[in-house]
Amino acid sequence: MDLVFTLLADRQGAKGEDTIRFLEQLQFHMEGPLFIVWDRGNIHERCKAVRDYLAAHPHLKTLEFPPYAPDCNPDEGVWGYTKYQRLANLAPESTDILRCHIHDELAALRHRPDLLTSLIAHAHLPLLL
Repeated sequence: MDLVFTLLADRQGAKGEDTIRFLEQLQFHMEGPLFIVWDRGNIHERCKAVRDYLAAHPHLKTLEFPPYAPDCNPDEGVWGYTKYQRLANLAPESTDILRCHIHDELAALRHRPDLLTSLIAHAHLPLLL
């Protein structure tokens, strides 16, 4: 199990091109068919560029979470753990310092497959881990 993530620049909203770059990053890190489970954000399959990319890469399969179901999203657990457990008392002097701490904490989760597995299990998704 691995955690793949990308941090966008300050004050930059995610766009379809960011989704495509992330899908490319996933393919670089993981072999075989990939099943992507994501929310119903406009930068996902509602974006024409993303739809075109997925059509050109049939080994990428996608599923959407039900509407208004953040408890089903393991990503919420990752952010909750990082924000409320690991960085709860952090008072960075700048967003650059905050970004470094967030990056370091998310990178450290890569070495915690037990914790990642528990965050996925807590979401009650019907997945085999």
